[in-house]
Amino acid sequence: MEGTILYPEPIYRLNFTLISSTYNLLAQIKNPSVNLILQNLTDELVTFSFDGIDDHIDLPANGHMILDVMANKSLARPLNGQQNQTIYVKGEPTLGTVNITSFFAR
Repeated sequence: MEGTILYPEPIYRLNFTLISSTYNLLAQIKNPSVNLILQNLTDELVTFSFDGIDDHIDLPANGHMILDVMANKSLARPLNGQQNQTIYVKGEPTLGTVNITSFFAR
């Protein structure tokens, strides 16, 4: 029986020295995500944006969020993230990194 296989993309990481009060590109995710892990391993709240303009997700210091878009999938109409999705981050941390891990299915 053949099934769907989950594949990770390499981790996207941005050091605190590259995070400022204006949006900086964190990732351009190549494949449509089915799972996305956002990690704020810094000492301050950071904000994520999917367009570099609007605020979409606030994540507190040392916080994480798992977006599982396939949790309630329909076989007739699967749900995926957008291919080549850009994700931006802003904040004013003084140490640490912000990370994104994306998984796609085939």
